[in-house]
Amino acid sequence: MYKSVEYATKVLSGEIVAPSQVKKACENFLHEYNVLQHQDDYDFKWNDKIELIVDEIIKQLNFARGAKSAQPMHQNLALFQWFLIQNTFCWVYKEFPTKRKVREVIFTVARKNAKSVLSCIIQLIAFFLDEEIKRITSARIPNNKPISFLRSLSILSRVLRTCCHCST
Repeated sequence: MYKSVEYATKVLSGEIVAPSQVKKACENFLHEYNVLQHQDDYDFKWNDKIELIVDEIIKQLNFARGAKSAQPMHQNLALFQWFLIQNTFCWVYKEFPTKRKVREVIFTVARKNAKSVLSCIIQLIAFFLDEEIKRITSARIPNNKPISFLRSLSILSRVLRTCCHCST
């Protein structure tokens, strides 16, 4: 937990070298996380329950190929990847805690930095967390075959049950 805070702190302290845009994003994140979300007139909050669910989903995943093939993703994701994933899913509206602040993700990463893996992780987490995506997927795929396949996987079944019973 708190990998986003760890990343932002390390970037701003200079322990992780990053360009000025990333430093500004980290500065904004820490201000939002430590100050703004606690103000009554601020619309968003960090959802710790969603952070735990995201953490549990990633604990179930292994890298499929490459240098880290068959290794668990949870211990091997870079902090910048955690930062992007958690910021995508954990900021929610205070008034509507099932509605995320971030609805679209566009990221630019240098080659050989696991962009495809990161995209897949975001899509998988979105599938488990977003009712809208489940409805769209169900409508487009006859007989819900991929969805029932995912539900039948013993590795993900515990995570799916956790996600389906969590509204905030």
